[in-house]
Amino acid sequence: MSTTTPAGLLPHHWAELQASGIAADVAAANVASFGAGTDRHWETERAELVRFARLAIQAASATASGHPQGQAGFLADRLIRLDSRYRHLSGGGWRSLSDALPIPPPPPPAGDDGAPWDPGRGR
Repeated sequence: MSTTTPAGLLPHHWAELQASGIAADVAAANVASFGAGTDRHWETERAELVRFARLAIQAASATASGHPQGQAGFLADRLIRLDSRYRHLSGGGWRSLSDALPIPPPPPPAGDDGAPWDPGRGR
């Protein structure tokens, strides 16, 4: 096992990854420490982790008549609760950077063989 800590990782995070058997080159390319002693701030990491959840809250919000809800006060409570759920990240930690990889398309629905629909054929 390598004793040199890869760039972007704090020594105690590297020790944890080494105990898991992760190779140094894989860890350096896919994992980064954040918090005190690093260039990565915990609030930036939290924002990255919750970006899709924030978008879902904002996009799904509608008035009683079905119009998009654009008032900041209406959404604030839900967004504040989402951010507070990850407040523990203020103590620092490490995270995988692999979420930057392209996401494969979802599989087709069950029973969909890609052929055009034929009313004479069962689903």
